[in-house]
Amino acid sequence: MRLLLTSEALANNELAGALEDLANSKLSELSVAYVPTSAHRVLGDKSWLMKNLISVWSRGFRSFDIVELAALDPSEFTGRLSSVDVIVMGGGDSHGLMDQIEGRELTAGITELIATRVYVATSAGALCLAPDLAVAPAPHSDLLTELRESKPRPGLGMIDFYFRPHLNDPFHETSNEALLRKAASSLSLPIYAADNESGFAVVDGSVTAVGTGRTIRIEPGTSNP
Repeated sequence: MRLLLTSEALANNELAGALEDLANSKLSELSVAYVPTSAHRVLGDKSWLMKNLISVWSRGFRSFDIVELAALDPSEFTGRLSSVDVIVMGGGDSHGLMDQIEGRELTAGITELIATRVYVATSAGALCLAPDLAVAPAPHSDLLTELRESKPRPGLGMIDFYFRPHLNDPFHETSNEALLRKAASSLSLPIYAADNESGFAVVDGSVTAVGTGRTIRIEPGTSNP
């Protein structure tokens, strides 16, 4: 399994280079599909979505497709993604993305694709890879809402840690480092957090920080002052 977890898709050359390393190929030799589904429930200006799309398209892939989960039947959706080398699951609302995946009974299909393709998971797309959505902000609530539940909503369970994007970004208040360290006291898995210029490459469970910005690992079961 080869994953690239980021906050802002391929925001810089180092993240693009990390993807080439994961694919063992130049991007110009690879086909890519971008899935924008999780953006639909986010209200307001979508400049961030265009920025993320362009950060992928501008890298000169051999071919570039946009595949919308909500617009296709499950077999067509998985078929389109099976035909490319790299899948990019875009950001937005992680709960909305899980609604679409579960509602269309695509959990098994998505996890098989993740296991067999190079998979770039951006923001909400990466939050859903954890065993549950304990550190994904619930709609219209704060970071700890899900943590107060006895059983947070299940995720896809493809990684054995929590990923938190947009570290210390003023436009993502629940990604504040102090809040994340507080949240860790209620968790049994570590949190890997990355700012908008960085991310993590994951190869068969081995995690490596990539990019030009800041990343942190917060251990579970303690407030990590």
